[in-house]
Amino acid sequence: GCTGTKETECFYEQRSSFLLPPVKSAKIVSKTSFKYGKVEIRAQLPRGDWIFPIIQLESAQKDIANPSKIWIAYSRGNTKLIMSDPNDIDVRKFSDNDIGGRLLLSGPVAEVEEPERSRRLVHKYANQPFFDDYHIYGLLWTKNEMRFYIDSEEYGSVDLRSLTENFDRECVLSLGVGVGGLFDFPEGVSSNQKPWKNEDRNAIKRFFEGKPTWLQTWDDEKSCLIVDYVQVTAV
Repeated sequence: GCTGTKETECFYEQRSSFLLPPVKSAKIVSKTSFKYGKVEIRAQLPRGDWIFPIIQLESAQKDIANPSKIWIAYSRGNTKLIMSDPNDIDVRKFSDNDIGGRLLLSGPVAEVEEPERSRRLVHKYANQPFFDDYHIYGLLWTKNEMRFYIDSEEYGSVDLRSLTENFDRECVLSLGVGVGGLFDFPEGVSSNQKPWKNEDRNAIKRFFEGKPTWLQTWDDEKSCLIVDYVQVTAV
């Protein structure tokens, strides 16, 4: 069924200059929900410009007014993505202002727009992009905190008692792949020529016109989210 939070997201029709998205993807959502637990996912993240993985917990109840989610693993598919404008995203804690494939982000997300979206996240940098190999991405979620792991090594935690938002709702696990969009690739990128602007009414058309460039970085297999296994344990 449709995974949108409102009915208008479940139906799309091309009219006049209103184009259909040039890329189709998919997202699967678990049938069962849970609150608190340990999650482990062995996966290889997607590679390719303007691609990002969806490995997250979402509220079991679709709520437009509450877009909060828990990122278990988020890393953009661009090999390198250097930010030139620090006002577009909270890059102060990211070395070299690189938000590309070497940066792994995890944590509670309560806002859809930057820089607020990144303020509660933990991160890890690697010498090589995370999409180069399989990794085990882990989350330990309790009433008071979230702890995040990669290959059994903890790289960050979030004290939920310090947040004003509520993250004690029943959640479902969501897995998928996204491309482009309005909030995942900010303006002010100096290393890659972003083919669209987030506020441009013709953003879909501009993205499609950039296909000869970004398609060269895509691969039939490596641009997919490849999941080996998922384990969820109650705590």
